[in-house]
Amino acid sequence: MSAEQPILLVGVGGAGCALVGQLSNTMPPSIRTLAVDADASSLASCGVVDQVQIGRAVLRGLGAGGEAKMGASAAEADLAELRRWLAGPAVVVFVTGLGGGVSGGATSVLAALAAEAGAVVLGLVTLPFTHEGEHRQSSARDALVALNLKAHGVVVLRNDDLLQMVKPEAPATEMFAETRRWMGSALESLSGFFAPGALMPLDPGALRALFPSLGCLTIFATGEGEGATAVVTAARAALASPLLPHGPEATRVDHLLVQVVGGSSLTTGDCQAAVALLRAELGGDRVTLLGARMDGALEGKARVSILGASPPAPPGKVKAVKGKRPSKAALDASQQMFGFALEQNLRRGLFGMAEPTLFNGEDVDVPTYLRKGIRIQPS
Repeated sequence: MSAEQPILLVGVGGAGCALVGQLSNTMPPSIRTLAVDADASSLASCGVVDQVQIGRAVLRGLGAGGEAKMGASAAEADLAELRRWLAGPAVVVFVTGLGGGVSGGATSVLAALAAEAGAVVLGLVTLPFTHEGEHRQSSARDALVALNLKAHGVVVLRNDDLLQMVKPEAPATEMFAETRRWMGSALESLSGFFAPGALMPLDPGALRALFPSLGCLTIFATGEGEGATAVVTAARAALASPLLPHGPEATRVDHLLVQVVGGSSLTTGDCQAAVALLRAELGGDRVTLLGARMDGALEGKARVSILGASPPAPPGKVKAVKGKRPSKAALDASQQMFGFALEQNLRRGLFGMAEPTLFNGEDVDVPTYLRKGIRIQPS
């Protein structure tokens, strides 16, 4: 991989490969794409030029049948080839839909290889709809824990959140288009952090300051604005993004990276105002990095992107949650390292760390509108 391509975007499993294939033609030159799957037919149709078919001796060109162990075995069967592909880039981003076999089993194996090669490893993943059932939710939960242990940070996009953003009568294709839109904006913004010609330049090494260790709690969002207050409007739009946890799930992060892109009228004052707004809401008390550049296509407009992280809390401690005091149980040193992340991702609220209450195969601790896939109409 050349120095001009510091970011490697890897689609894992059927959903991840398809999504990367749909986005590959729109990615900037700084991003190279790769598809990794066990299913030969999935790879043949995904549209990504560079491909690795894993587990040919194990699965013989078929998928992993939803079994994460089989997905992990498929990746482990081709470690040497995978290492060659993952060596070199400064940043490796894995895109996948958790809950399946290859996605659930192979992604963490790939993440470990990329981290061993010296890359900053990020995951951009979707979680299945709650109404897809407890088995798929459980598989996704286990895969998320495994990936958190091997990646520096994981950004989660919940399909349940996207369900609230489309019309109830919308076809399924519109839902998937919404996923592509959010994933595409996230990847475009990530590459924009390191685009040449910046007023305040950043390099991929800046991510080392944000992600000093594996398993960082991670947030990402991007927003756009226009008019006289375009930058501040864009910052507020980013804060309202469905990619960020809101309400009782909201949290402050230790490290914050802010990228501001605007037209020729972009000023230092605009950037400082955006950073001040974001710091007040999100944190960045230990490290705050700012990058800014001009883009002629954004005259009268602005785009603000946020990448935030906090290293894992030491045993017996938890990260501060806005508006809430940690409970006695949360301070228990025996709790899972990623308990907070899992709770916010699975939308089980106070039941997030408890065993599910199953009735007819459904987790009745999950709100009915999520479990049944019902879109709530705004009041």
